Amino acid sequence: MRRWEKLLHPFMRSTKRRGEWAEAAFVAKALGQGLRVSKPLGDSDPYDYVVFNIRHAMNRVQVKSAWARRMGRGYEVRSTNQKLDRRDFDFLVVALPEVDVWYVIPVDAVHGKRNARLYPVERRRRKTRCDYEQYREAWHLLTGDEPGAWARYQRFTIHAGTE
Repeated sequence: MRRWEKLLHPFMRSTKRRGEWAEAAFVAKALGQGLRVSKPLGDSDPYDYVVFNIRHAMNRVQVKSAWARRMGRGYEVRSTNQKLDRRDFDFLVVALPEVDVWYVIPVDAVHGKRNARLYPVERRRRKTRCDYEQYREAWHLLTGDEPGAWARYQRFTIHAGTE
């Protein structure tokens, strides 16, 4: 049994349940970033969610998760039937629950590929090439704001007192 499997309830051991968990976690994370999230009716669309940013622009989001490193190295997410295509979605959002990392990858970075291999910096060897590290926690690509803007909003505190 892998380390991450010990942390999961037996109910979560199926890939379908882990995918549902990743989608629910994405909604919570996106709402926390100030995004508006809509779920299409049914599951026949090639994307999971429609996200509206602060400029009211619409983006189609495909959510994936990778729960364990493949062959002791990086994490891999795969397309089920075909190559990843820009006609299908605008962003690929990948959750890596084992290391609590999210990647927000524009479709142009994965267009024409069948999979994406992710190597978080903590786990990466020097010789390992990672094309997607620049998209680690890149929520600003979805929000339409500049990088790190959300930290600015979190700095405000309200002090109330009585006289």
